[in-house]
Parts: sequence; structure tokens; C-alpha cells
Amino acid sequence: KTSCNDTCFLISVKPPWAGGNPSHGNVHGNPHRNPPGNPHVNPQIENVASCPEILSKRSWGGRDPIKVFYTILPIEYVIVHHTVSNPCNMERKCIPLVKNIQDYHMNELKLDDIGYNFLIGGDGSIYEGVGWHRRGSHTYGYNSRSIGIAFIGNYESKALDLENIVKTFTSFA
Repeated sequence: KTSCNDTCFLISVKPPWAGGNPSHGNVHGNPHRNPPGNPHVNPQIENVASCPEILSKRSWGGRDPIKVFYTILPIEYVIVHHTVSNPCNMERKCIPLVKNIQDYHMNELKLDDIGYNFLIGGDGSIYEGVGWHRRGSHTYGYNSRSIGIAFIGNYESKALDLENIVKTFTSFA
């Protein structure tokens, strides 16, 4: 698992709507030891949450991209998707799904890599897709100025708790 920088505050450590193992996520408080009042950290959250652990693409066995494109900073949008696949609630079940999604995006859709920047399993674990500052292929017309986060599973008939998702993302803005 990899550590991350302060930009990770966009994603909650363990959102309240995520089930699974409560021990997942980074529980180390302020891992970067930012002093109080650090201008790069929102003072309302610096002692509440820390960067979540993100399972790197290498650690889940992801393929190298064919090409890499970068986003325009700062990004304007965070776009939330679902993978329209089976759900998963533990790493050993999520990894094959993430690999299948990457294979589908690259082999069938002819994309340069997996389309999402990050994917989130049913237990709250985060899997690196194209990652930070790289352009995904998830929403036509918005890819270069957004990041795409996909929840693993099909939520066409089972709705995500959007109220809690919005609270999670906006509390770190």
C-alpha cells in the first residue's frame, strides 16, 4: 500500500456508508506531522482525518498504460461513477474485478489505461486507477479537468447513499 500527499484529503478515510472491516484505512491521525495552522491543510480536518491508504496499481497487478496524459490543474470536477459490475467487500475479491475493468477498458474500449482515477470497494478500500494528476477516460468532455472515482458494483437498482457521499467529499473541500 502506498502513502499519499495532502491532496488525498479529497477522499474520506472510511466514509460512514462503507461497510466491511472497520480496521481498513489510515488510522494514524496526521501522518505528515503538519503543524497546526499549516496553510496546506484545512484546520477543521487536520486532526480529524488523514490520507487514506491507496492500493497502488502495481500492488493490485495493474498493467502499464499505453500512453499517459495529464489533467489541467486545478481540477474543476470530481465525477462519481459506478462500475456496473459485481460488488466486492474485501481486497481478494476486489482485485480481480479491478483487473477485469482495466482489461475491458484497454482491450474492448481501446483506452490507453483503466478509465478511472480511483476505484472504491464495498469495504472502503481505494484502488489506484490512473492516479493523481493523470487524465482518465471516464466522462467525455470532462476528462482533462476532472478526476473520476468509481464505486465497484452496480447501483442501478441499489442506490448509493448520496447524501453521505456528498457530505464526505464536501467536508474535505
